[in-house]
Amino acid sequence: MSTKFLYPNENNNKTLEELDRIVKILQKPKSPELKKNIRILRAFSKSLFIISHKKPKSTKMQQPLQTQPLPKVQQSSAPLPPPPPPAPKAATPKPSQPQEEIKQNNISKLKKENGKLVYDLIEPAMESQDWKIYNKLRQVVKKNITKDPTILEKSSFLESEIKKAATELKIKYSDSYIQKIKYYLEKNIKGFGKMDPLMHDSRVKEISCNSYNDIKVVFESETLPTNIQFDTNQELNNFILGLSEKYGKPVSDTKPDLEIKLPNMEIKANYNPITTSSFTIKKIM
Repeated sequence: MSTKFLYPNENNNKTLEELDRIVKILQKPKSPELKKNIRILRAFSKSLFIISHKKPKSTKMQQPLQTQPLPKVQQSSAPLPPPPPPAPKAATPKPSQPQEEIKQNNISKLKKENGKLVYDLIEPAMESQDWKIYNKLRQVVKKNITKDPTILEKSSFLESEIKKAATELKIKYSDSYIQKIKYYLEKNIKGFGKMDPLMHDSRVKEISCNSYNDIKVVFESETLPTNIQFDTNQELNNFILGLSEKYGKPVSDTKPDLEIKLPNMEIKANYNPITTSSFTIKKIM
């Protein structure tokens, strides 16, 4: 059996030859093995046919999700509550010990110099004309104090004398100017001179002087240097001579040691005009 329904060309001829070969094979008596292979081939061909003619499932396009509009919030006509009051500021703690103390016309305070605490005393400045009034009044006070030891306690006396001296020397004065001259007269005549502010400071427990420019204080419980000093060793000697005269205990080159005991202080001094004098004042609290 030959197939002649294809148009002859080179490709068709090859196909016809292949079909003739398959037909001849099929016309031969079928062995059991061949029958089995034919069944497998038919099942396989049928499966291919079914698969090739199956319509693919149409994929539906996913529609975008429809979002529902949010409900409108109705604005309330009621007024908004007032904002809460601000929190109160924390109180700044005050230092337990004051760092400044005003005594009459001076200010004493602690300050740092080169990383170390120093007891610093600030006093009103004196000009040359101020010292003229001071020296004039010093003579007047010394002359009258022998007659009346309480003359420095009489403010009216000092004020009237300062005004009189200022008028004579043609120096303008004010209330603060009068207080300044009174401050120096009282501390140098009645008080302890340059040491007087330290004597009035209750925080100073002890004063020690090893030379005219080396004075230290025990401030509360700490030993500190000060900016207070004598200008020369002679001025330091005069201070010790003034203490001996004030308390009636003379000192000299042959008797240099001075010791004074009072209810509120103890004073020990060494008078040495050749090298350097020294003293210690310890307060009794």
